[in-house]
Amino acid sequence: MKLNTPDLPELAESFAEVARLARVDLKPQDLRTEWVPAPHRRPSSLPRGEQAVYVFMLGEVCLKIGKAGPKTQARFTSQHYGQSAPSTLSKSILSDRARLIRSIEASHQAGVQRLDISSIGLWLETNASRVHFFIPCSAGDVRPQLVGELSSVSPATDLRRKEFSRLARSIRD
Repeated sequence: MKLNTPDLPELAESFAEVARLARVDLKPQDLRTEWVPAPHRRPSSLPRGEQAVYVFMLGEVCLKIGKAGPKTQARFTSQHYGQSAPSTLSKSILSDRARLIRSIEASHQAGVQRLDISSIGLWLETNASRVHFFIPCSAGDVRPQLVGELSSVSPATDLRRKEFSRLARSIRD
């Protein structure tokens, strides 16, 4: 099942609310939000002067939330699709595929079971969607506060978008 295209302005408002909870001063108008549905191409670069919080989704299941800036472009563009960095989405999936299989739809389970080092990059491109929250570099490094807050959001938090609430529930464990 593919996740329907989220309402990007409302998703930006929810993201800004989570940022506020993390004591990061971001307003929805400071963000540029991008939805990249599956199948997708790997991003070629991070836009100049911006950092990004990026999300990999498989249907409604959040696979990964990360942050990249001008000095860590490879995190945004390519590392999660392979094995070249110490910690990547592909390594996490391959090392604990049983955990992922328990949380995804039956239609994806056999594909995850068959994954190996040579196939996971293409599988991510084919099956995962991405959400990008572009933040001006002038906002400072938001990683410690914001990514930590995203990882601990309670499902009871009053967020306006179902998509972001599901995302937050998926990443808190």
